[in-house]
Amino acid sequence: MLLDISIFHLAGQDMVKFVMLISMFYAVRHIYVPLGGSRHGQVRRLFASLMCFAYVCLWHGMSSNVLFWVVANFIGISLEAFGDQLASSAHIRQLEVDFVFCNNLM
Repeated sequence: MLLDISIFHLAGQDMVKFVMLISMFYAVRHIYVPLGGSRHGQVRRLFASLMCFAYVCLWHGMSSNVLFWVVANFIGISLEAFGDQLASSAHIRQLEVDFVFCNNLM
């Protein structure tokens, strides 16, 4: 009897993973890409990401813990995108060359 319950439990976990995967593909295909995705600049990319997170928040019922998770993840992704853009600027690359590589010579 215990074996039968554990098999159903594993099947339930797989079903949840499958539903979440389909939900992610739906958000990318029907929300992120039509809003511009990563091909129309940083602002549109962040807006498309925000709309995907809003979809996730609505899907999970707009509870306060889900809203907190959505906001925290969006802030994290925004900071990461800003950091990537800053790191690829010519001024920052020159600072890396001047300070990082010169300190290794000493």
